[in-house]
Amino acid sequence: MASALQKRLALKLKLNKIDNCGIAASILLNEILAKNGYKTKLVQGYCSLNQETCWHVWVQIENEKFDIGNTIACLHDKEFEKCSMILHTNLAPGSREPKTDTEVLDN
Repeated sequence: MASALQKRLALKLKLNKIDNCGIAASILLNEILAKNGYKTKLVQGYCSLNQETCWHVWVQIENEKFDIGNTIACLHDKEFEKCSMILHTNLAPGSREPKTDTEVLDN
């Protein structure tokens, strides 16, 4: 059910052309899932894809991670589904500094 809510929110954001909302989509998903009785946690960590790592936010229910950013990306480009992204809260020792959105950091 939670993954269906995530997909539905992603589709609504895309339909209304507001799917480039970054962290707001994860916050909205967290609120929607919490209002539907799920015990959620908004997690900030990192997303790694190949050799790139960037700061990222997702929703977690127990040990299951819900990444609406990935869901939205797959709606835009079906090839993105073939990518294997890794969500993690700690950087591996010796890894490169993750990419961050300076606009988010400044606010």
